[in-house]
Amino acid sequence: MPGMDHMADGNGLTDNKDGYRLTSKDTTLAAGRQAAYRFAVTGPDGKPVTAFALDQTKRMHFYAIRSDLTGFQHIHPTMAADGAWTTDLDTLAPGSWRLFASFTPDSGAGKGTAFVLSRTVTVPGAATKTPLPAAGKTTDVDGYTLTVKGDPMAGMEHPLTVTVTKNGKPVTDLQPYLDTYAHLTAFHEGDTAFAHLHPTTKVNGDHGGPELSFNAELPTSGNWRLFLQFQTGGQLHTAALTLNVG
Repeated sequence: MPGMDHMADGNGLTDNKDGYRLTSKDTTLAAGRQAAYRFAVTGPDGKPVTAFALDQTKRMHFYAIRSDLTGFQHIHPTMAADGAWTTDLDTLAPGSWRLFASFTPDSGAGKGTAFVLSRTVTVPGAATKTPLPAAGKTTDVDGYTLTVKGDPMAGMEHPLTVTVTKNGKPVTDLQPYLDTYAHLTAFHEGDTAFAHLHPTTKVNGDHGGPELSFNAELPTSGNWRLFLQFQTGGQLHTAALTLNVG
């Protein structure tokens, strides 16, 4: 699967690494409506990067998460010829948000290296913190039940299995999404550290499920909020679950 051989180092909680920098003039975004966020990635030479390798069929994966780990968004922005990126964010609730850009340069000193960089923005207004749901092994979304098996330990690679059922029956009609049957992203409670859990299940047409396998390497102990995206019947579903890592 394209992009599966390269996993970004670090937790994404910086806007620069190895000479690459995520830049943006936007420090605030309006609440209650869609917003366009504009940014660029500059290389060690200070110039905007315009050559990016494909990673799971996209040249840029962009994520938004509020400080209380609500409001998850996974978007694929568009780039102009000069290296300026624009991403359209859905409605944002007031509070502090962290915005992540995940990419792999296809030229220059960092060619072939996966990066995850981030910046924060403030959405003005009265912010109400949503308590993190308790850690568990099952969650429901759109009539589907997802069950997680595995007990990851901080800093160690560990297998994680997600089983998908509907009405108590195994689901076997998952469709490919971004060259895989499920896309799994995790954020750490407290600092919103980022982790992308890479799938290992091979794609075979519209016949995914019921079990999906991942390599989980979560660098820090504590609670992580997992967001698993999968597709059936042309519809994308996003399930969320809190996982405690020892």
